[in-house]
Amino acid sequence: QSYGSLQTKEMRHAISSALDREKICQTAYYNNAVSATGFFNPYFKPARAHQTIENKPNNKITVENLSKIGYNNMNSNGYYANAVGNNPVFSLLVNSENDSRVAAAKLISQQCAAAGIQINVVECTYAQYVERLSSGSFQLYLGEIQLLDNMDFTQLVVAGGSASYGVAENVTTTETPEAQPEIEQPLVTESPCKAILNSYHAGQCGISDVAGTLLTEMPQIPVCYLNGMLFYNDNIKGDVAASSSDIYLNFENYEF
Repeated sequence: QSYGSLQTKEMRHAISSALDREKICQTAYYNNAVSATGFFNPYFKPARAHQTIENKPNNKITVENLSKIGYNNMNSNGYYANAVGNNPVFSLLVNSENDSRVAAAKLISQQCAAAGIQINVVECTYAQYVERLSSGSFQLYLGEIQLLDNMDFTQLVVAGGSASYGVAENVTTTETPEAQPEIEQPLVTESPCKAILNSYHAGQCGISDVAGTLLTEMPQIPVCYLNGMLFYNDNIKGDVAASSSDIYLNFENYEF
């Protein structure tokens, strides 16, 4: 039941809007991260105006989304529950060998609890973490994904992608005539995320459409983007032209 709740975009939106991303960036990542406003980096101008995730919690959005899927009442433990008083309980898998991610996971758990959603942190070694992701033995996980140079999200947000852990296929059951029960089969339909990415790759829509669809469907919950780090030595001379988009720009002309 709990895992099934995660398969609804309303539950993912409820968790997302419970997060204080600003505090996660400041505390867990020592200000070396920027709050995610959507799936694209907030510094990416073409998508900036179309990404609306807030960096502070918005309890109103959380409550509205929980209500849509039947969690309308607060139980005695302080969690939103259904008509019979049961609240969903999720586990959040995190690599215990990464202190920043453990700190972030604990903050996420605390922030969600304050918003009425119960999430328990499960720490495990990196080997165990990878094994559980690969086998699907998890409900939520906290991970760090490095995007491809062309910022293609396909492998992250489409079921079956190399980094799309937990993303489910869109499956519906078709009605068949009683005279032919043997042909009744689940129908796998194309997900909105896959459809919009295919359209974009075919040149039929723009970045704004991709940003909007990913934000609406929220197959994953963006938390933050880690900042790049550049260590500079005063002994490096020459035409140094590093930029935020290419820290090694003109590197071949450096003199030491």
